[in-house]
Amino acid sequence: MEKEMRRHWMAATALGFMAFCITMVFVVVKTHASKTVNVSASTANVTPTAVISAVTNDARDTGSATSTVESDGTALTLIDGSSVKLHVTGTVTDDNGYTDITGLYVILYHAADFGSADCVSAGVGTTPDNAHCAAISGSTCTQSSCSGTSCNFDCYVPVWYNADSTGTGGRYEAESWSAVVAPLDTYLSANPAGMMPNISSPRTFEIAPLTALSLSGDISFGQMDLGATTSSVPLIISNTGNKFGEGVSISGSAMTCTVGTIATSSIKFATSNVAYGSMTALNDDGTPVSSGLSMATLPATTTEMTSTTYFNLQTPSSGVAGTCTGTLTFSAD
Repeated sequence: MEKEMRRHWMAATALGFMAFCITMVFVVVKTHASKTVNVSASTANVTPTAVISAVTNDARDTGSATSTVESDGTALTLIDGSSVKLHVTGTVTDDNGYTDITGLYVILYHAADFGSADCVSAGVGTTPDNAHCAAISGSTCTQSSCSGTSCNFDCYVPVWYNADSTGTGGRYEAESWSAVVAPLDTYLSANPAGMMPNISSPRTFEIAPLTALSLSGDISFGQMDLGATTSSVPLIISNTGNKFGEGVSISGSAMTCTVGTIATSSIKFATSNVAYGSMTALNDDGTPVSSGLSMATLPATTTEMTSTTYFNLQTPSSGVAGTCTGTLTFSAD
């Protein structure tokens, strides 16, 4: 009897264990079912920043050695009637990643601060006047060595011949030019008149004085009778440098003819179209004569400051024949 009861107990125990295993299997199978949920979040845009490392006159553009033109270096030398490339280099950083950086906006300005009347009235970012301000963006900037959150940048800005001179002997010798950079990203675009929220710290530099004149052409008096004066011939003189109030002196040499010569003093000039007798004669000894002109500079390179001077010649009554030629020299005072 006892053995039979033991067999029943063992059978019951076995059945209970099997039920437990079945239950366990059932539970394990149930846990294989799954559900998914979407997870979303957004990150705030971080305003990119830029740090200028140098302002240089680059060898790639000048064919000479690269030179630093910041206040602790040499002044930027301009080109008569044209422009020179000023390079602004540094690092741009965006904590959202360098791929978020869409470009750079570079501004050069000669003023006490970026918000001064010179730059704002000139319309920085829209139509800079070149003499006081210059601004560029886009293809004139290149980015390189990009990694993580930053890139190196190299931007060049054309600086025209009429840019205010701040170097030794310049009109604004006590002042300086400044360069600033504002990087752009997906959410931040260029904004004129200095309203960008992330303007870099400025780097100052100097622009050297440039004395330069341009003449409209040669002076031809045409065929003349002996002892005669011709009609006045106009010559346009342009200031293609950045010296303000530039004076102009004129000198010359005697005209050599096929037969004989014509004295230099036979050539006269005036700043208005008046009769020969009312004009000023050049010196026979080659000493320059002041023209009385004061050549100012204009803010826009599309409009040079010009003045017209009129020239006239009186031929001798005898002793000359054939073609006569000579030279006149115009010098900035």
